[in-house]
Amino acid sequence: MSNKQAWEDFNRVIREFGRIQESITDVSRWAGNLQTIKTEIFDDVDRKSELKKIIDIHPDYTITGVVAMYQKLQVLKTYLIDNGYVIKEEEG
Repeated sequence: MSNKQAWEDFNRVIREFGRIQESITDVSRWAGNLQTIKTEIFDDVDRKSELKKIIDIHPDYTITGVVAMYQKLQVLKTYLIDNGYVIKEEEG
């Protein structure tokens, strides 16, 4: 194998590491954005009530399911921060 091939292989591996890290950072940021959205909606009685009406009739979502998805994403975000996958400033 040539040194050139080894460098190409190295660059491919490092590029994928970078892509994965970028995606992990994005997931943490999106979970933070969702936390902000949740606060905006659930602190407003009218918005919360109207949202619940839609969720109650939507064929694919339930309020229990939406809350569970939100909670899972917040647990994931905490895990990513606590285990050094993202730094606090990147979280959102």
